Amino acid sequence: MVDDLFTKENVGPLIKVGAAAERLAEPGLSVEHAAGQLRGLASRGLVYSSGQIGTGRTAHKLYSLPDLGVAKILSMLTVDLGISKPLILQWVQSQLYSWGDHYTKTDSRYRGAIHAAMAGVARGEFWVCRIDICRSDQSGNEIIRTYLYDSEKGPPKSSDVGEFLPRQSITMPLWPIFTRLLADRSKAN
Repeated sequence: MVDDLFTKENVGPLIKVGAAAERLAEPGLSVEHAAGQLRGLASRGLVYSSGQIGTGRTAHKLYSLPDLGVAKILSMLTVDLGISKPLILQWVQSQLYSWGDHYTKTDSRYRGAIHAAMAGVARGEFWVCRIDICRSDQSGNEIIRTYLYDSEKGPPKSSDVGEFLPRQSITMPLWPIFTRLLADRSKAN
């Protein structure tokens, strides 16, 4: 049943890097390159592994589909949009895996926003990712707010950003990306 997928109790299937790369691959992104991206993001602490099998030299990290969702969003930011600023990538990653403090209402069934978004797309909902980069008009400091939400319900209400004014906003439709991640193409062969 889709409603119990990606919850705190059931994060969904765990898969090795090879199978994960097959799901991440798309036209213009080979399986080998996708595997390299996933390993690179994981080594930088931007994508978490949700498990491991084996020990020592034979150990294999396992990734959940929400982990792959984080990898895909970060890949799009770096490859498609050329965003390489570590602070932005770290803020986005942190807010994908959690319920950022800027959400005034969250769904307690899910560990974080990425899990809720993945479950929503699995149910046929049209989720988007919006990233707002804001700068203080007083100190010049930046904050990044990442929102995942069903586009048919609109963006969530968020806490006040105070002195921070929006500078850029990026919106990415997630349903085509996550639908590809949810499809196990290895069974098609």
